[in-house]
Amino acid sequence: MTRNPALPLLPITDPVRVAILSDDPLLRAGLGSLLGRAGEVTVVDFGAADVVLWDGGRERSRLTELAGLTVPAVAVISDGSQLAAALAAGARGVVLRD
Repeated sequence: MTRNPALPLLPITDPVRVAILSDDPLLRAGLGSLLGRAGEVTVVDFGAADVVLWDGGRERSRLTELAGLTVPAVAVISDGSQLAAALAAGARGVVLRD
């Protein structure tokens, strides 16, 4: 994972509430299950989220959706060539889909 170095890291005292925004039901179920097992993370609906794990699929054009989110987002990208575009679009960090 790569994070935006211009943003500060803050200490975590309560579980982070994460919403998974993806059209891919397999990705939502798999990541939801993995994150649900972590004691520091609670998977929630978008309205209650501290941070969003955003997946726009393999379409680079969907990166513009990041700017409209009201909470910080980590983008799931299909390959490293999308890294700079995702950060420029507003992602606070990225994780590779594969």
